[in-house]
Amino acid sequence: MVFVRHSGIPLPLEGKRHPALFVQDGYFVEMVCFLFDCYQRFTDVIDSKLREAVNMRHTFLN
Repeated sequence: MVFVRHSGIPLPLEGKRHPALFVQDGYFVEMVCFLFDCYQRFTDVIDSKLREAVNMRHTFLN
């Protein structure tokens, strides 16, 4: 049996999953959701700041 190291856990190459990976998958999904939420909040903030800047520019030009 051949093992490959992946994030510190030996994995058999036959495609069987290591039991600890099922626990990691839950954390992984939560982390991806958290990062996506942060990304959406970040883009929302940038979007609102850009809108404010454009509105201010229009008031200064007029």
